[in-house]
Amino acid sequence: MSTGPLRASAIPEPDETPLEVIGVGATLGRIASTFARHPGYGLVILLALLLEMGFTGLIPMSFKHLIDEGIAKNSQSTLVWTLSALMGALALVSLTSLGRDYLYAKVVSLIQRDLRRKVFSHLQELSLSFHRRGNTADVVSCFSIDLAAIEHAVSAVVPWVVLPMLDILMSTVLMFMLDWRLALVAMLIWPLSMVGPKVFSRRASLESYRYKLAEAELVSHVQDNLDMQVLIKQFGLGQRAVQRFREITHGLAGTGLRVSFLSAVVERSANIGISFLQVLTIGVGAYLALRGEMSVGTLVSFQALLLTLSNSVSYVINYVPILVPASGAMQHLDDLLAERPGVPDVPAAPPAPSAALSWAMQDVTFRHPARDAANRAPASRTPASQAPASDADSMRPALRNVSFELPSGSMTALVGSSGSGKSTILNLLLRFEDPETGVVTLDGADLRGLAQDSVRAQISLMTRDPLFFPTTLGDNLRLAAPGTDEPAWRAACEAAGVLEAIAALPQGFETPLEGLRFSPLEWQRFALARALARKPRLLILDEATGALDAQAEHELLETVRRAAAGCTVLVATPRLATVEHADQILVLVDGELVERGTHEALCRQAGAYARMWQKQSGFIASGSGSIGVQPERLAQLGMFESLEPSLLAEMASRFQTERFPANRVVFHEGDRGERFYLIARGSVEVLRATPEGGTESLARLEDGDPFGEVALTTDAPRSATIRTLTPCELVTLAREDFLELLARDAAFESRMTRLVAERTGNGRLI
Repeated sequence: MSTGPLRASAIPEPDETPLEVIGVGATLGRIASTFARHPGYGLVILLALLLEMGFTGLIPMSFKHLIDEGIAKNSQSTLVWTLSALMGALALVSLTSLGRDYLYAKVVSLIQRDLRRKVFSHLQELSLSFHRRGNTADVVSCFSIDLAAIEHAVSAVVPWVVLPMLDILMSTVLMFMLDWRLALVAMLIWPLSMVGPKVFSRRASLESYRYKLAEAELVSHVQDNLDMQVLIKQFGLGQRAVQRFREITHGLAGTGLRVSFLSAVVERSANIGISFLQVLTIGVGAYLALRGEMSVGTLVSFQALLLTLSNSVSYVINYVPILVPASGAMQHLDDLLAERPGVPDVPAAPPAPSAALSWAMQDVTFRHPARDAANRAPASRTPASQAPASDADSMRPALRNVSFELPSGSMTALVGSSGSGKSTILNLLLRFEDPETGVVTLDGADLRGLAQDSVRAQISLMTRDPLFFPTTLGDNLRLAAPGTDEPAWRAACEAAGVLEAIAALPQGFETPLEGLRFSPLEWQRFALARALARKPRLLILDEATGALDAQAEHELLETVRRAAAGCTVLVATPRLATVEHADQILVLVDGELVERGTHEALCRQAGAYARMWQKQSGFIASGSGSIGVQPERLAQLGMFESLEPSLLAEMASRFQTERFPANRVVFHEGDRGERFYLIARGSVEVLRATPEGGTESLARLEDGDPFGEVALTTDAPRSATIRTLTPCELVTLAREDFLELLARDAAFESRMTRLVAERTGNGRLI
């Protein structure tokens, strides 16, 4: 989009145009085809228009009769009968026009209703991958901006096109009946009025399409800005956001200028030609009347018909500026409707078994589809740890030759760090995606051969941040489990441990969710009740305890074990403490299933799981809510391994507990270093400022990871910003406490000095 100076003296060429765009002619044809879907209403409207057309032609033709037969011959009876006939015709046409207006308004509303339903139904058919990569603001603009432009064009097509075209046809026939010579002159109206629209209308349509895309970009930018206000204020990006918004609106104004100017050129060029023709026909007609070759009544009637013809042509030409944004809107809708479901059902796909027992994967490999820059989420909203760092990385499979089975009635855990493939496996089981190679089976049947809805009907999913419809508690239960009676979903709430909390509300289950104050644990209990109300064969917990503290997490997991007895449970989590008692644990590393077994067996193997367990263990929760760290856990950190046991124990006692909600900055780049941090629970993102004035994500740290080591020996400014991605519980050690202990061990002090110098020189510490 151009962001150069706006100039009214020239129309700049667009930077880029789509290969194909709907022109005004094709748009008009589509609008006409929509009326064909309501033939009964259309026929009645057409008959009323023909009657109105006849009355429009009757007025100018009556001038000839009134002047030549009434006024010239001084015949009062001719005047009376002619005027009486005109009044009667006026009354009839007025009544039929009112009926036509009602029917027309009804047809327009039906067309808009059908179009909204078509677009909305198509959105429901698209795969989850589209909605994850798609721009929500762009889709919403289809329902607001685009459909409004189309509605305007549809509602104006009869008064601005159909009726004027009928009047043009009628006026042309009557003019030839009055005087064929003058009528031939009048036919110059077509080349004189159509040159401008022919030359400029397609260009106007192209610019209108670009304007629609620019509008969607603007709406998306505003939405992103509102979503990221916490970060914008934390990093002081307000002025940069304003400058970026100015650039976008500057480009939008330039595109809007081209659309408005081209639309005006289409209209103005036609009106100039029509005005010239009117002057020409007056001169030729006056010359014929002076020579006695045409009566005065004929000249007046002809000029009245020419005026009707000119006005009708002007109406049609003036409709083009209405049609131009509609053509851009239709192209925008076509782009959306052209999206095909990434996970389609095979024709006549049979339903899944109603009492499925076994889910399994066999040699599954999956890679995420390549996404171009236009479809990627804004960089500010996509952590670098979750986005491909390069084209090569984006082509790396998310899963490679993964095989496992979920035994019926068991609890299976999927563990691994962020990006290891846990979410991909869940998406495949839910059939949000299909594998590149291998199969995902349900009772031995390939999921690709079963109806998607029937597969998902066997599964309930719980996430870290449960989503609810903005209605009442009861509606959310009824919508999630249609057909379930009240006793059944009350029993589900009781099993989930949330029935008493709901019963204590003034409106009980009919309490609106808006403004409802539940604790995070109670919201998850209600999400569990909703999941249980579906009577699932497979219950999936996708980091469902990630927003809870340790005590609430323990309570929820105990409730799940009791309430989901007999149901197959799959827990995906980076936190090993939540799945210590699972029947089997599947360990993922970079998309590969590297280990499987029970907690005890995996710890004995001393492999990837054992290393993860060692890193995450060693934290102690006290009854007061504080968290301590064991000396043995500190000894696992390379910098502390040589510290004497007594000093190590005293150091462990100096650690304090700090808690941060999600999306909160722990410290900013450039802040003075005062503390060392160890993540007891949660995940954080490491951010660094870029030369362009933005931020880039360097890494993601999770349970057991340390950061801020430099602050133990020096108060040098922080070299990066730490922002929480989830609610975090951190144990921290103040620099003053560390230095006090460090002075007691000269060898350790020397070693720490060398270590910090080495790591700060390599830019590895924060």
